[in-house]
Amino acid sequence: MHSFLSPLDELIRQTTITCAEMGLLLLRVRDESQMTIKTHQKMIESSILYGSRKALQSEIETVDLNKRVEDLEREKQDLLKKMDEQQEENDVWIKSETHRMEVLESNYQEEIKVLKRTIQQLKMLLEGSNTPED
Repeated sequence: MHSFLSPLDELIRQTTITCAEMGLLLLRVRDESQMTIKTHQKMIESSILYGSRKALQSEIETVDLNKRVEDLEREKQDLLKKMDEQQEENDVWIKSETHRMEVLESNYQEEIKVLKRTIQQLKMLLEGSNTPED
């Protein structure tokens, strides 16, 4: 019957035979220490699980953030490419419009010269017709 008792239990049993109060106190101390140890073990297990969950969650968030960074980098490159294309289109348009304005300006200058010559000729005609006849 005594072979399955631990050494501590055997000590408590022998002390209880000698002094019941001391045996009960030792029994209470043993039970309290076992409960404290079990509580600490549960707290450690809980802490480990919590830490593992947090580490996993952090790893998942890191992967998600890295994917988001990659997506944003691709979007940035696409936008930069579009911006370059728009800039090229803008440069072509400006060049075209500048040329068109130069042609218009040249045409207007030529038209002004023609109109000035016409005015000059009309003035000469008028002056020639206004001279008194002899």
